[in-house]
Amino acid sequence: MKRVCLSLMAMLVLGGCSSESTEFSVDGGFGYVALDCGASDETIARAAVAITVPEKGDFSLTIRGVDVDYERSWTKFSDFVSADTRLVAGNYTASVAWGDGTQEGVNKPCYAGSQAFRIEAQRVTPATVTAYLGNAQVLVTFTRAFTDYFHDELFTLTSAAGHAFEFTAASEDAVFIAPGRFTLTGRALTQNGAEFAFPEQSRNAEARYRYTYKFDLSTVGKATVTISLDDTVIEEVVIDTELNPES
Repeated sequence: MKRVCLSLMAMLVLGGCSSESTEFSVDGGFGYVALDCGASDETIARAAVAITVPEKGDFSLTIRGVDVDYERSWTKFSDFVSADTRLVAGNYTASVAWGDGTQEGVNKPCYAGSQAFRIEAQRVTPATVTAYLGNAQVLVTFTRAFTDYFHDELFTLTSAAGHAFEFTAASEDAVFIAPGRFTLTGRALTQNGAEFAFPEQSRNAEARYRYTYKFDLSTVGKATVTISLDDTVIEEVVIDTELNPES
């Protein structure tokens, strides 16, 4: 038995990246899986931004049997040792995760992924799990033209999970939220102190997407606030209140 384990470990090192299963001598009915995992290098859609990407060894790992009565978890992927994990022939799913999908806020990314594989008797089966970002990002920005005419702006993002996050002109960080419907409401004071409420914005957040709202103001003709999402104008609002009492 000792010889079998040593042979298996050597084959995992030499053949772990092979796309085909590798035969070795063990008792019939059991096999092993040579697992690898990693986070997708796909950036958040519509924005090339740097976010935290977990190291392979920091993922949690769970292997579950599909048609086999088996379930086992490891807190860290680095704790998993193929040679120590003998599996009955059958179908399985390996799942990895990092971060807490129930948490939302600045710098709160979470990753998850799964991969099905089949164990065959007397074989080492390679399998790779790719984890993808599980939440979305929202950022609210304001142009200089906007802040020259408005002040004390306060915008509130409410996620599908019911968490609220505030944005002002001083805000610099995007917020991670769970997928689902979110709303953005806001108000600001004009130069003469009148409060102006902006129309509510609502979108269905998808995982791996970054939603960047920009509020701009033009004084050509009637004063107009332009609301853009990812550089595409989605609404224009004419300001009826006189912005500059000196004009």
